[in-house]
Amino acid sequence: MDFNDKLQAFGERVSRVKDSATTEEATKMYLIVPFLRLLGYDDTNPDDIKPEYNAGFGVNQAPKVDYAVMDGTGQPIIIIEAKCQSTALNDSHASQLAQYFAATPVRLGILTNGLVWRCYTDLQTANIMDNAPFFVFNVSELTTAQMAVIAKIRKGQFDLSGMTGIAQELEYTKRVKTFLSKCFLGQDDNFVKLVLAGVEYQGNRTSNAVATFRPIIKRVFASLLDERFQNDTVSLEGNNNQADGNTLSTNMEDTWLEAVKVALGDALTGHTLQGEKHTRANPLPSYLSVMLDGLRHKIICRLYIYERKKKLFIRKHHPDEIKHYIDTPADVQSHSGDLVRQLRNILTPITS
Repeated sequence: MDFNDKLQAFGERVSRVKDSATTEEATKMYLIVPFLRLLGYDDTNPDDIKPEYNAGFGVNQAPKVDYAVMDGTGQPIIIIEAKCQSTALNDSHASQLAQYFAATPVRLGILTNGLVWRCYTDLQTANIMDNAPFFVFNVSELTTAQMAVIAKIRKGQFDLSGMTGIAQELEYTKRVKTFLSKCFLGQDDNFVKLVLAGVEYQGNRTSNAVATFRPIIKRVFASLLDERFQNDTVSLEGNNNQADGNTLSTNMEDTWLEAVKVALGDALTGHTLQGEKHTRANPLPSYLSVMLDGLRHKIICRLYIYERKKKLFIRKHHPDEIKHYIDTPADVQSHSGDLVRQLRNILTPITS
């Protein structure tokens, strides 16, 4: 069994046992320590892992981070702050990790609830942890690309310079996505002017010209996305060898999921979206559920995309939902306000 197979098997195990991790200590025992073992670190060997590591000066008064992964010579290389599996990781937790990060010589800090793992470094300022994680993954919903990054954290494979390079690449990938999303919506004036030059626009590139071309560019991108969607749909209809119905197995679902990511924009920073197809018995239609960090109790929206009249359902206040009729993935952007509002409601629950 290769490492990717082990990761997949571990993710399946986590899905089975996570509900038993009702406290922070149970989360450490059932989810976090087993994952560190999978990475090759021995939790019974202080040369590998030190629990309750002193992250500061002194012995008795120093703050303690839950785990420090050691390099074998007594120096920490990774610090890990643990929270209960049911805890939604937030900026407050990250601030706590940042304090430990600044007090130790590490360049990799991890915040986790055993299911979602958020990895931080110091790309912006040396020895000061960045506000946003450079890499986020859910152990029960791993992609092949994520597995490749996780493999770099294994014992014997961890290389600080290599990890920094990965962090930089992922950070710039995120920035490119953000920039292209703005281009997609015609929100970047410089890009609009570039288009004006590219199509040999004869008039002056004034603010009025930019304003005129913004909706044109948005419609063109929407049309291109729609064409891709139509091609994916034709491919889907012609494929008689479908994978399991609860698996994202087609480009069509990926296209719709990406549309939701674009609509959420910067509000999604530090989190991931996962999709799950729900197959219902006729006459009830199937739909695609979009979950925050792969957690089924954190639903951003439901997409009814497998029928002629497509709909987007966004939860307002349980059990009430807002229903929007849509035609293509590009239409999701028109409802970004409701989607962002739902995301924020999930991240900061309203308490009575």
